[in-house]
Amino acid sequence: MTDFSMENHTDCIYDYFEILNGPYFSSPSLGHFCGVTPPPFFKSQSNVIRIIFSTDISMSARGFRLEYSFTNEGEMI
Repeated sequence: MTDFSMENHTDCIYDYFEILNGPYFSSPSLGHFCGVTPPPFFKSQSNVIRIIFSTDISMSARGFRLEYSFTNEGEMI
């Protein structure tokens, strides 16, 4: 994450960003965030992730900026 600004709420019911470790909605979550800056990086154990971004119309914020890279056997490609 290089930039993150979303509406804050204890339960993240209005705006949120979530990364799932796999392609399905049932895949394990790597993190569910709103208002609080996520860790600077995530590491997936598969070759697919699902990014979920949900927002409502009550407040405006910058949103997020995400950069990604692929690795092979622990080495950057």
